[in-house]
Amino acid sequence: MVDFWEARDFALDKRKGDFLPDRLRNLSFIFTWIFVNLGVSANQATFIGMVSGVVGAAMLISTSVYSWAAGCLIFLLYLIMDCTDGEVADLNNNRTEFGGFFDELTHPITNSSLVLFSAIGAYRITGSLLVLVFGSLGSILFVLTSYLSFRLSFAGDSSSSGTGVRVGWRDIVYRPFFFVKELLFAPGGLLHPLLALVFVDLVFGRDLRIFYPVLASFAGLFLTLYKFRSIRASLD
Repeated sequence: MVDFWEARDFALDKRKGDFLPDRLRNLSFIFTWIFVNLGVSANQATFIGMVSGVVGAAMLISTSVYSWAAGCLIFLLYLIMDCTDGEVADLNNNRTEFGGFFDELTHPITNSSLVLFSAIGAYRITGSLLVLVFGSLGSILFVLTSYLSFRLSFAGDSSSSGTGVRVGWRDIVYRPFFFVKELLFAPGGLLHPLLALVFVDLVFGRDLRIFYPVLASFAGLFLTLYKFRSIRASLD
């Protein structure tokens, strides 16, 4: 049995920053405490998260802004589970190679689903085939970036995190760039702009969320090129 406050302290000790996944550790410990005491494994928590992510993404097919808002909330459960599964594995002292692979596998599945289903929803709202095609290509790019990330890990690249110590004017120039990069491409980063657009739509009655799959696809293109460049540098 794991004490409630022990699970809380354990989860908060794993926080590394202030981005969305780190902040969700303020909630993930609740599920960690329940799962550990009920005997739910880390891989089962990963599976629950993956299903939640795909279901939340599928709700973006609807033209209703309320369905999109609900989809965002369900997708947040996936991000919470993405924290919980590692906490469960550590508390049970049962980290496995398969578990790590399974966890990494959920990222391209959920991210690409978010882009693809939002593109279908935007197409249903606007009737624009261009949005549908571009969003569909974007979902493919996020699968590709995950594959490239695996290649980088095998190549032993240490620069892919996008963080580094810079001083003087370089710090002023590059810090905003790396902040935006981490905001978008950290686990759950794709949800930030979607949450913002859905919030604006709910408050002002607009349909700005139709731009999300296009923005996400541009982000996927940028990340793909970035990964290609990193792989090329690691092989030189």
